[in-house]
Amino acid sequence: MSFPDRFIQNWKVRFDIPDQKKILLAVSGGIDSMAMAYLFYMHQIPFDIAHVNYKLRGKDSEKDAALVKKMAKQWNVKFHCYTPSIKQTKERTKGSTQEIARQLRYEWFDELCRKYDYAFVATAHQADDTIETFFINLIRGTGIEGLTGIPEINGNRIRPMLFAHRNDIEAFVSEYEIPYRIDHTNLETNYTRNIIRHDILPRFAEINTNFSSRMLKNMDNLRTAKTLYLMSVQRLKSELIHVDPELPGYKIAMLELVGRDIHASVLYELIKDFGFNQTQAADMIEAIGGKNGLVFSSPLFDCITDRGFFLIREKQTLTMDSFIITSASKGNWMAFTWKATTIGKYKHIHHPSVAELDLEKLTFPLMFRKWEMGDYIRPLGMKGRKKISDLTTDHKLNKFEKDNLFVLCQADGTIIWVPGICISHQQRITETTQKIWLVQWIAM
Repeated sequence: MSFPDRFIQNWKVRFDIPDQKKILLAVSGGIDSMAMAYLFYMHQIPFDIAHVNYKLRGKDSEKDAALVKKMAKQWNVKFHCYTPSIKQTKERTKGSTQEIARQLRYEWFDELCRKYDYAFVATAHQADDTIETFFINLIRGTGIEGLTGIPEINGNRIRPMLFAHRNDIEAFVSEYEIPYRIDHTNLETNYTRNIIRHDILPRFAEINTNFSSRMLKNMDNLRTAKTLYLMSVQRLKSELIHVDPELPGYKIAMLELVGRDIHASVLYELIKDFGFNQTQAADMIEAIGGKNGLVFSSPLFDCITDRGFFLIREKQTLTMDSFIITSASKGNWMAFTWKATTIGKYKHIHHPSVAELDLEKLTFPLMFRKWEMGDYIRPLGMKGRKKISDLTTDHKLNKFEKDNLFVLCQADGTIIWVPGICISHQQRITETTQKIWLVQWIAM
């Protein structure tokens, strides 16, 4: 079977895409992407071209762009060109040139897909690329995901050339006289991928002439193992991660992890959807049986150790630490509501999230604020004062609860309510109370 026939057979089997939907091809001008574009043109698969000119190789970068633009015109397809500022982004983010380039181009591809309704973005990764990626991930350290190679479909990205090896593409390009550009930086051995490509993999091929096909088979086996692995992970998630209505959030019992002999790599699979990384998963395993209050943070979630549990919750969205209430009239602020009522029309509410105070014993303005070390209150029914920090210990509040603890103060700084814990004895309702000031902490 000819190479073009192998391509279209693989396309029809692997990619179920309606004929009328266009594909956005990422074309650098190199041999792989030019071969891919020509195959799309040969088989009349609707496509447009996207080219990124990083301007990192001087005139060579301009010649790459010129060739791709020329071929897009010849094939009568739309040509998109993007010239990002790698230098400025690198100064701002401190990432590597390759990481930044990859991020910028895929953000641009996604933008084009939204604007022009492309079904997918196709990149020209081929079989040898996926073998190289296997070894790069192996060297850097990875789980089973990193050993399965480059996926053919990943979200809106497809790789229709993964069926082909580099020598297949070289022969095809030579036969059909397809123009392409050579990126000489791919021949240098100062990048990890190039060292693997030019130095390491050829040595494996000397040992086993079927090395490439064997590696592809190995990765196919690992993909099967990955499917079974992820099925097991999903089962473990349902059994080990429990909704914690008191946070609200989630909790994982440390003893269950120990009992099931859960190691860091498996814990990572359980918690990676919360944004935690592999290093944090290993640190959490080490924290089992240790002290309470250790904190692990991801961009969207926090996790703490607390009395035999890992407690996980979304990061707090409260953006203000204090609020002034100027009068007793009805109102609300973020997590609080308040109103005044007469004693004769009022039915008592006995709930820790509600404070019933004698209005005439309050001095406005009042302030809601986060509690601070050194704060104290005279709790209802007690003769003396007590530190708020001692109350949090008595009520066994975890770090999440402590961080989200507010107090209600009078103008002179006297604390009259700690939501969820107690009101002040001085401002309590008595037999002589005429008007009640009712306030509720609705975020509990």
